[in-house]
Amino acid sequence: MLKIDSSKQKGGTTSARLALVSSNDSHPPGQAVVDTRRVHAKLTLDMNVALTARHKHLVAEKVKSGAYGSATEVVREGLRLLEAQDEQQRRIGWLQREVEKGFEGPATAWTSHDADQVRKMIARRARRRG
Repeated sequence: MLKIDSSKQKGGTTSARLALVSSNDSHPPGQAVVDTRRVHAKLTLDMNVALTARHKHLVAEKVKSGAYGSATEVVREGLRLLEAQDEQQRRIGWLQREVEKGFEGPATAWTSHDADQVRKMIARRARRRG
C-alpha cells in the first residue's frame, strides 16, 4: 500500500511523507518498507493508494536502482507521464476535429496562403499553452 502521511509545520506548510507499506508485513502501520524522504508541499488531503505486488516491486526496484531517490519521486514521475499522455490525447482530439471540419467543408484547392494560415493558427495555440 502506498501511504501519504501529512502534518502541519511551522509557517503553515504541510509536511508529507510517502511510504510504501505492505499490509501483510509485520511492520507497524505507517512504517515504510522502503527508504522514504520528507517532502514539503501544501496538501489539502491525505491519500492512501493500494498497489499490486507487481507495482510495489516496480517502485522498490526503481528506488533501489538509483534512478529515483524515493518512492515519492517514482509516483510523481508516473503522474507527470499521465499528464503528458492526457495532453497528447487532447491535442490529437483537436487535430482530428479540425481534419473532420476540413472534410465537411467545400472542396477547394490548397494554396500557400492556406498553409500560412495553418502555421499561424498552430503558433497562436502553442503560445497560449506555453
